[in-house]
Amino acid sequence: MNLWTEFAKLEGDLVAVVGGFPHGDFRSPVKGLCDRIVSIHEEPLRAWTVTSEILVAYRQRSAPPTADPT
Repeated sequence: MNLWTEFAKLEGDLVAVVGGFPHGDFRSPVKGLCDRIVSIHEEPLRAWTVTSEILVAYRQRSAPPTADPT
């Protein structure tokens, strides 16, 4: 999943729940609170790596457009 592309489609605030599952699924009611559940990589990633990717993509979405250098 490309977070930059997906975040560009969203409007308003964003809440991201980062969880790690070496196998299985949610064991709490958190899943019921989410509008969408995604995986950003086919291999397991560390929580801080996922959080970093989310923050960078969100910042990119919120950044003002840059001038075209051409």
